[in-house]
Amino acid sequence: MFRVETYGDQSPRAVQLAVADLWETCRRSSAARNEDATLSRVDDGVSTTLIRPALPSHDVLRLRGCLQDAHTNRTSAVVLSEGQAGHRR
Repeated sequence: MFRVETYGDQSPRAVQLAVADLWETCRRSSAARNEDATLSRVDDGVSTTLIRPALPSHDVLRLRGCLQDAHTNRTSAVVLSEGQAGHRR
């Protein structure tokens, strides 16, 4: 789960586009394949992602670092939480 803040245009559409842009940039920071990754909006500027299969711990660190370090299109992000989901049955 992460929160995105934009500078300048803070309209809901601008924030939505910034979240999508940041996510698409950072999901490629991991060496693991993550084609099965969903991005969901929770609240204004807060989004969650679900990646299956789960990322190895090093890739989680890379993804977290990318989200927090990237500043795309006058946008910054803060990772609020991370975790591992159980296996599907």
